[in-house]
Amino acid sequence: MQYLKQGKIQPQNIFTMKHNLPNKRKTALAFLLFFLITVTSVKSQETADTTKKVPEKPWKITNALSITFSQVALSNWVAGGEKSISGNGSYIFGSKFKDENNSWESTFDLAYGQTRQGDSKNIKNDDRILLSTKYGRKASSKWNYSILASFRTQMLPGYNYPNDSTIISDWMAPGYFGLSIGMDYKPTSQISVFLSPLSGKLTVVKRQDLADKGSFGVDKATFDGMGNKIKDGKNTLWEAGGLTQITGTFPFNKGKTILTSKLELFSNYLKDPQNIDLIFENTLEVKINSWFTARLFALAIYDDNSKIGTDTDGDGTADKYTAKLQLKEIFGLGIGVKW
Repeated sequence: MQYLKQGKIQPQNIFTMKHNLPNKRKTALAFLLFFLITVTSVKSQETADTTKKVPEKPWKITNALSITFSQVALSNWVAGGEKSISGNGSYIFGSKFKDENNSWESTFDLAYGQTRQGDSKNIKNDDRILLSTKYGRKASSKWNYSILASFRTQMLPGYNYPNDSTIISDWMAPGYFGLSIGMDYKPTSQISVFLSPLSGKLTVVKRQDLADKGSFGVDKATFDGMGNKIKDGKNTLWEAGGLTQITGTFPFNKGKTILTSKLELFSNYLKDPQNIDLIFENTLEVKINSWFTARLFALAIYDDNSKIGTDTDGDGTADKYTAKLQLKEIFGLGIGVKW
């Protein structure tokens, strides 16, 4: 201290003087300073990393199960009527993959339902198996080069009610296979417009008795003048044409109400291209609470190859077959679960 007071030693020369701090202490001080700088830098880097967005997973898997019931019970009801009960179930599996340049969407839709009126037998009111998959390669911000494949059929036989002895459809009778190549326009993540000028459709009629009748557009069997079959009806029908498919999912009321729609239009280039086949599906789901859901399903189909017979001469036998617009509507309240 005496030397400092006399000005003989400058403060910056303390560590160079003969009586400076020991070397071990200087080493420890330098190490401590380095440690503090390193920890501060790492901590700052960790804080910056937490602000980064977590990248979205390329795969999204969804499952939806719905079981709906309706019942009418009557006893000594003077206004008339019959008791009835119906139940419907559906399961939908969906998968989506998306990265910077590729997308792949698949859907598996399974549904079945029955109804019973009075003391009559149970009657099927819904039966479908639907599988579709679509792959897309990015062409621009809203357009993809895409390929679409689909399969549709039913599980159990269908009858010409009230005549429950005549089968008019069955598993793979018909079965529909589709393959289309085109462009997919996606203005938003909820809307898709698929346009395909190159589309193929294969109809399979596995039951020979239905194929012999020429059901669902296949060539029917050949018979002689005595009614003996000379040649079996064909079991397949191939069509080539153009396909347009529009799909959309529209949530309302903070996601508690969801409308899902799909419209398909197909024109067969090989025969009567002006007669456009149509499939229009709409499903409206209203979530009541975490378990219960009200569900309305509406389906419209026009298939130029699906003919419906009518009796024009009153002899009790269908003698004229024409394609007509087919309509189905199912409403129910029941359990709806998604995961």
